Amino acid sequence: MATAKAVEIIFATVLRIVDGDTLIVKLPCDLDFVCNLVEVRVLGIDTPELHGFHCPKELELAKKAKAMLEGVYPIGSTFALANPHKDKYGRLLGNAPVAEKKLLEAGLAKPYKGGNKAAEGINWCSEK
Repeated sequence: MATAKAVEIIFATVLRIVDGDTLIVKLPCDLDFVCNLVEVRVLGIDTPELHGFHCPKELELAKKAKAMLEGVYPIGSTFALANPHKDKYGRLLGNAPVAEKKLLEAGLAKPYKGGNKAAEGINWCSEK
């Protein structure tokens, strides 16, 4: 019989929302790695780019996505990182099921597996 894999959960404090799928959090100081501020990317979704947007529509959607994430994770709230690992840009990845659901339902996020956005059909400027 297979043994269930242990889940590592780290509770971090939200310090800033960067955009609709990225937060800056403070990690607890009792971890093995450096206690400091880190960028966390919400796993499994992509939201429009607030910095480096490609058209005015993307910027408008990005502002809405950021505001929605701020509503789910206000400054000072707790963000739980389950089995944290880094993406190709060095950011920690974290699940945020409530935020993911709200952003997807509002059309402010798309499912994203971490690959090429164009190949995954993500283009915020061509959206209706």
